[in-house]
Amino acid sequence: MSFYTVFARPPRRTYAAFSYGMLGVILVLLAIDLQWRLSLPSAYPHDRNLNCVVVLMLLFNHLAYQFRWPPAATVGLRVLAWSWLVFGVFYIVFCLRIH
Repeated sequence: MSFYTVFARPPRRTYAAFSYGMLGVILVLLAIDLQWRLSLPSAYPHDRNLNCVVVLMLLFNHLAYQFRWPPAATVGLRVLAWSWLVFGVFYIVFCLRIH
């Protein structure tokens, strides 16, 4: 795998219904998570951020690999997606070790 393959190659053609349908599902999950976070009591004993981290991992990866963007935006979104993926894995492992 070269740098070009991972970060700059345009995505393969997929069905628009899948790309936009899955984007809608991810945005609904994000909205549900935000509504849930706003309704939590201040004394909630568990981690509040785990759902949001996972949903943002899905969102960034979906935007980076399912839609066509200008080359600079493609590289930027893919770097964001990969960095958020690494952060998310460490965050999930950290949360599982604490609880």
